[in-house]
Amino acid sequence: MLNAGQMAVVLAFVFLLLPAVHAVNIEKTDIKVLIENDGSAYWQVRINYVENVTRSDYFVLARVEDSKVYVNNKEHQCPLVQESVGYSIICNDIFTDNIVYTFSTPKVIASKNDFLWFNYRFPVTNIINNFSIRVNLPLGTAIAEESILRNFGILPFEPDNGQQGTDGRVIYLTWFFEKPKLGQFIGISVYFEEIGKNENQVQQLVAIIILIGVAAAIVMVFLHSRRGSIKDVLTVLTEPEREVMKILIREGKDVDQRLIVKELDYSKSKISRVLSELESRGLIEKKPKGRTNILRLKKLSSIEQKTLKTAEERRKDETVKKLLGKDEK
Repeated sequence: MLNAGQMAVVLAFVFLLLPAVHAVNIEKTDIKVLIENDGSAYWQVRINYVENVTRSDYFVLARVEDSKVYVNNKEHQCPLVQESVGYSIICNDIFTDNIVYTFSTPKVIASKNDFLWFNYRFPVTNIINNFSIRVNLPLGTAIAEESILRNFGILPFEPDNGQQGTDGRVIYLTWFFEKPKLGQFIGISVYFEEIGKNENQVQQLVAIIILIGVAAAIVMVFLHSRRGSIKDVLTVLTEPEREVMKILIREGKDVDQRLIVKELDYSKSKISRVLSELESRGLIEKKPKGRTNILRLKKLSSIEQKTLKTAEERRKDETVKKLLGKDEK
């Protein structure tokens, strides 16, 4: 069963076909649809009759604006009539075999599956020997990639026998039909997109990947420098201090003090003293947690490293002096 809208289209179309019974045949109809970037379209419909006619009309299944008609290359006043569905441009009191209709249709472009979409049904209301349709895409756009549309089960354009071309500025599609059946609708569908849209998406993705890579590199450098600065001071520590620091460096994260006690063959009291010494030197941080402590390495500044080395050098000098003093005695 047809719904109300479909029934209205059928009735309007049948009404428009009634004059065609007595109409003169059309030798050729050329239709050009120039789609604009704002989603509107400018139409040029050229009709060549087999012989001179005194009346001509053209029906459009869309809202029509700024209609003009040219008879024998001169503008002729033809009223625009709003039908129950669509608009008719009706010309009377003419005597010609050639007539041109021009008009605009707003908002004929839709968005579907992230693409721009032109879809229109051209009604055949007269007997026509040759019928052609040309659709110009907006400036800066191109027909959508078939490989992408295939994921949605659709074609870039239909009917698929359309011929692609360009005038150096825009891309267009052309269809040719020989003796289309009176009363049929010729459906035209075109999917298109802005040129460079996919390339921009790829460039954005590459930029994001690069930023992630740079961030990861910065983190790695930071961690490496942190470990390096701590390893630099191992030579100036006592043996128990070095053992504790090696465990913290190896883990690379917060460490439970009980792990230190478990791995080292030292008493709890000695480990407690070692940790207090490391904390006082600014090498680690201790945070109480229940009956234990959580240990964390601290990043050393160059001044702190220099201070530790200087202290160790003084200690070595004092040791040497003591040894020399004993020899003298």
